Amino acid sequence: MGIREPQTAEDEMAPNVFGNVVHKSLEKLYHANTHYDTVGLQKIKLQIEAVVSEIIISEYKSNQLQGSDIVTKEIICSLVEKVIDNDIKRAPLFIDALEKPINFEIKFNENETINITGSIDRLETTEEFDTIVDFKTGAAELHNDIEKFFSITKYKAAFQLMIYALALRQSNCKVAVYPLKQVGQGFQYLFDEKIVTKEQLELFEALLTKLVADIFDSAIPFAATKDLKKCDVCPFNSMCWRG
Repeated sequence: MGIREPQTAEDEMAPNVFGNVVHKSLEKLYHANTHYDTVGLQKIKLQIEAVVSEIIISEYKSNQLQGSDIVTKEIICSLVEKVIDNDIKRAPLFIDALEKPINFEIKFNENETINITGSIDRLETTEEFDTIVDFKTGAAELHNDIEKFFSITKYKAAFQLMIYALALRQSNCKVAVYPLKQVGQGFQYLFDEKIVTKEQLELFEALLTKLVADIFDSAIPFAATKDLKKCDVCPFNSMCWRG
């Protein structure tokens, strides 16, 4: 529909900028199509401070860090280091892709289609299965009941993981979030660390197709949510004057 979340300029680092810095730092420190052992991962740790500083400066388009950004840099460096430490515990590992783009069609109403695009933060591969990993700087709650992904907002991370699994439906895959607020816990898997089944993908696709069809159905009016708590965190609340 061409609607994008508005960007804001703030004196302190906004949450979305914080998340961008973490994602871009990890993307620059790691490389796709690469095997990592403990020695290689230890070498990456030596680059953390320089890479994080470079990314923050690039985000702010400034030549140096000042004030609260220095504190934020230390927090991000600590988070990134813990991610690498967790990888050292799991090594050896193979990272197939970083920020892997996805693009697939959902068909609805017999002859209509919509493109769904996005990118997978990290894709790890073994001989038996792939693991889709989505880094989260905010809260991420998971649930194994697919139908609830479409009705309960707090399970949006699970919904997103299934979008990725649907995009890679030709491969056996596990799906997990990596909540950086609980970085010490490592991956948190959907479906109890089991491979996503064909039946689960088919159910999710059917529900997603119905959702898309309902959105484009002119007979179904757009109605404002009755839960005003959702308006408090909605980036588009200024459009309906409820924020």
